[in-house]
Amino acid sequence: MKKNQVSISIIAAATLACPAVSALGNTESFTASFGAVSTPLTVDGTSFPLSLTLPRFDTALGTLTGVGVEVNTTDYLSARLANLGAATVFTGAAASGTIGVTGLAGTQSLVTLATTPFSGFLSAGSLFSPTYYLGPAATASGSGSSVIPNSDFGAYEANGGGNLDFVVDASYNGTFSGDAPGGAAFFGGEASVFGTVTVDYNYVASAPEGGSLFSYGVLCFGGLIGCGRSLRVQIARRAALAQDL
Repeated sequence: MKKNQVSISIIAAATLACPAVSALGNTESFTASFGAVSTPLTVDGTSFPLSLTLPRFDTALGTLTGVGVEVNTTDYLSARLANLGAATVFTGAAASGTIGVTGLAGTQSLVTLATTPFSGFLSAGSLFSPTYYLGPAATASGSGSSVIPNSDFGAYEANGGGNLDFVVDASYNGTFSGDAPGGAAFFGGEASVFGTVTVDYNYVASAPEGGSLFSYGVLCFGGLIGCGRSLRVQIARRAALAQDL
């Protein structure tokens, strides 16, 4: 029975000394951002579309097994008024609609927002010098994700990595309401957004080659020798204790 226990201990020690080469997947993630919380980009045709760059997967690291893309946004919507005439009061100004942001591989974040109606006063303006009024913003976060098919991996990988260039675009479709006497006040909306685009590369790392594999074997062999010596010392100590008893 004692011999069996020693044999099991040696096998366990050998397993610890020389772990198998990991076949588990690895993941690399890269993120590019547009706008910021202090400077969101207005969805008005001047800020978008814009170009961003992310790294490609370096095939020297291993074999690509999966590619995922995610777009995350924080969106804002406000009612925006313009007065082209005499000073006037207004009531019930509001805006609602959907903000869409499209990133890498057509991945899209869609956020629908609605502002709370409000009232106020508009200073006088003119056709060539309108007076504008921007109401309080409604805000929400959005996200969208895509899984890239294996047949498209070639666009996301290269030996040595390299750059993956893509375009981010944004759109806003909304409805507006409000009332002001005189007919010279116009009710609209203003949308803005900031966010990130992330690409995740799942891959199996390349197996050790040449000298690396030899070094790995030497390390395992050394570990086995060390474990064997340790076990012999433990067995000798136990035998001595048994004789003393």
